[in-house]
Amino acid sequence: MVKGLFAAAVVLFVATISARAETLVGYWDLNSTLNRSAGTSGSLSVVVASLGVEYVGWGTGTELNALSGYAPGASLHFLNLATVVEVGHITLSNLDFTNLVNPEISFAVKSNPGFQLEDTFTIDYWNGSQWVSSNLPKPTTSYSVISHKFTFGELDGLSNASIRISFSTVVAVVDTMDVDNIQVNAVPEPGTLALAGMGLAAAVVLWRRRRE
Repeated sequence: MVKGLFAAAVVLFVATISARAETLVGYWDLNSTLNRSAGTSGSLSVVVASLGVEYVGWGTGTELNALSGYAPGASLHFLNLATVVEVGHITLSNLDFTNLVNPEISFAVKSNPGFQLEDTFTIDYWNGSQWVSSNLPKPTTSYSVISHKFTFGELDGLSNASIRISFSTVVAVVDTMDVDNIQVNAVPEPGTLALAGMGLAAAVVLWRRRRE
């Protein structure tokens, strides 16, 4: 009987590893506030430097990438009326990935580029000495979800990580962008799951022995 219970615990442990359910680290619905809406860590800030007429405020949000139970509301809205150069960052700091690996950021975004000579759209992470950037797909004119997964140990296990969404334009006229429903997720590291599985198996055996 003990062997059977132990085998059942092992099967459950293997299933747990296979699932590798994501852990929500932070969620921002951006419904007229920059405060974190759900999750356990992270703070959001916005910085835009521009030579021209620039507006940052609230637009119309979307249900795309929203957590269950969070209704569509506002979005973070950027408007260039006439800009020579613009550089902006949506920064998520103080993210805790302790015992977590393969962090992933996702968000809903749309853009009406108007007229512009050049633009960039990247996701960056702080490696301790500098920002490391990866290009993101350019936003479309209707909301879509863009995601980026950090791999190869870039942020695994860090207790105070920083990620930012960066964008820039050169010579833009009537250029808009909306960002909504930012999520940061990660998965438990294999070692953590292994300990949990071993603990479960030991608990089953101990429970059986006490009953005997």
